[in-house]
Amino acid sequence: MIDWNRATVLTAAEFDVARDLLDLGRNPAVLELLSPGFTDVERARVVRGCLDTLAARGLFTGTAFEPNLVDDLRTVVAPEFQHDLVVAPPSWQRALVAQRAGRAVLATRIGDDVALLRVPPDDASAVLVELLGEVVPGPGAGVRIPVAVLGEAAERADGDADRLVYELLRRGCSGAEAEMLRRMGQVEGVAQLGAGRKGPDPCRAPGVLLVHATRDGCYVQRRPTPDVVGGPLPDDAVVHAGPADAAHLVRELDRLADAARRRRAPVGTRRAW
Repeated sequence: MIDWNRATVLTAAEFDVARDLLDLGRNPAVLELLSPGFTDVERARVVRGCLDTLAARGLFTGTAFEPNLVDDLRTVVAPEFQHDLVVAPPSWQRALVAQRAGRAVLATRIGDDVALLRVPPDDASAVLVELLGEVVPGPGAGVRIPVAVLGEAAERADGDADRLVYELLRRGCSGAEAEMLRRMGQVEGVAQLGAGRKGPDPCRAPGVLLVHATRDGCYVQRRPTPDVVGGPLPDDAVVHAGPADAAHLVRELDRLADAARRRRAPVGTRRAW
């Protein structure tokens, strides 16, 4: 269980100011943080205000930031490896577990705040899955669908669940496969879980997990991703889809993370996440 009582909570502006003054690098893309203060005068006002509030909480001494905060920010902003979670609206959420020098830090957006919490490195996947809340698998069995078949069928169906079944069947899918995809399409919420190596040799995992929350329960797609942003997938690329509980999501995310650690970095444009 995540012990939020141990978390250090910063406003988004405090996070940005501390990161900037420590010269740690850019804000993590996953957290979608902005740098407030469009002019030098406005920025100076923001910086002064943030340093005052940080000092009031013992996180800034007037000349230096609290050492543990510095370590946590450096881990989050300049990690060696990262697991990440993006939850689509209306249940908007952004989080990552960053790892550096044997340390792991959870950073999650909570409204206009950022909570930082040290976690065991081996629990990175489990921590992010826990943020999803209760995960109850829906009915059905896992299926494998060629990426090209699913993409063409979804495009022709244009959001119509019955049409999706028809398009999948006419492309050679079985009734069970088509029904599984129809169930997954009745989404009430969608999240994406991913992982990637950072630093001088960055490389994303060869796939992402798309978690579908439906009225019947939870489902997941493991979708392959190209080596280079915008590049093609192999002709035989396959989507694995089926019901999922929390343990299944943790295992699948661990598998993606292990693959990212072993994967050779591609030549060309790399993913920011």
